[in-house]
Amino acid sequence: MRLNIKKFVSLLLIFSLMPLSWSLAAKERRGAELIIQRIEGIQLRGELIAVKRNSLLLMEYESAATQDIPLDEIDVIRVVKESKAGKWTFYGLILGGGIGALSGYTADPDALPSREVSAVIGAVVFGLSGALLGKFVSEAAGKDVIFRVRGRPASRMVSELEYLRKNARITDYR
Repeated sequence: MRLNIKKFVSLLLIFSLMPLSWSLAAKERRGAELIIQRIEGIQLRGELIAVKRNSLLLMEYESAATQDIPLDEIDVIRVVKESKAGKWTFYGLILGGGIGALSGYTADPDALPSREVSAVIGAVVFGLSGALLGKFVSEAAGKDVIFRVRGRPASRMVSELEYLRKNARITDYR
């Protein structure tokens, strides 16, 4: 069975571009998911709506109620990062597999059994390598961000509050 190189490259491009179109779907802007540990020990989990001068506006997941939480009542803020391991593993698999298949197909035909077999071998080897690399990259990027707040005035938390403001549903709340 001979594989036409133009058909192969066309299919490779189609399948590698498909995941990109999924992320283009229109979405409403959502705030970061926060877990807030209050000084008295109560833990709140919800979506960050806005960052005010001395407080955070949080919509709790359990009650769907919006709470204005003063910074001086917060012990720790944890920004929960969404794991993108599946997405990056998939991208690595597709990209690595495509590169491996293409390099295997264009390899020296005298040294290998056939172009098709070497394309399959290249796709498997490079695809698995790409998937592993994608998994490691996503794990490194998917760590939660933790801020210690207790005893620190808002004037000493400028960079932390700016980070939270950029990740709030309403970024320019006044």
